[in-house]
Amino acid sequence: MPISRFFRPARLIFMLAAFAAVIGGFFLATTVFGGHSPSGAEYSRPKSSGPSTHFTMRPEDPGFVDFLTDFSDFPIYWVGDEINGLSLDYIARNVFSPEVGITTNTLTFFYGECVFREAPAEGGCSRPLTIVVEPYCLVPPEMIAPEAATAGMARVRDAADAMMAGGGLRIWTGSATIKIYASSLELIDDATAALVSVNGLGPSDTADALPAPDRDCSEYEMVPYPAQ
Repeated sequence: MPISRFFRPARLIFMLAAFAAVIGGFFLATTVFGGHSPSGAEYSRPKSSGPSTHFTMRPEDPGFVDFLTDFSDFPIYWVGDEINGLSLDYIARNVFSPEVGITTNTLTFFYGECVFREAPAEGGCSRPLTIVVEPYCLVPPEMIAPEAATAGMARVRDAADAMMAGGGLRIWTGSATIKIYASSLELIDDATAALVSVNGLGPSDTADALPAPDRDCSEYEMVPYPAQ
């Protein structure tokens, strides 16, 4: 069932939440995570391995394809070089593991041209489609605060778990989490249907099911969130 049909009662909430989500990490840290479970118990979160890093690459950059295909930290998914007339502009790699705060270990795909808001100096711009991929164990479903979810859990691509939260769709599949932020629910539908693994650690054909979540986080060093 398309996401836009399953979550149609949440359409207005999605539009409002999408605006809030692109403002920045504050919404993500305070609403999506919250730092506590509904029962009040503290969460544990894994620390990212390896040094902190941040860089961007464009499709025309030397080594771009090799970087994606050789990436082995976790499965990464994209929708190809283009979808619905929106071309892949660039990717961003972020790894950050502070002593206190939110652990980051992401690879992000930005599609389409940057669309400025009415006050670009204050709010920057957003892309029509952004896909963020990270390890499953960084933000498993139980870490999503109830107030951040605009609808319940759904099943997409046959086996993967999905939930509208934080202004976009979160998909938990295999050992990865895929977050899709788009200008419409229809674009989220199309992106979900077009997801394929680019590094060989997941399905490479859109006709294939996305694998069910692998909830084994034993390889991670778990720390209280927020870190104490």
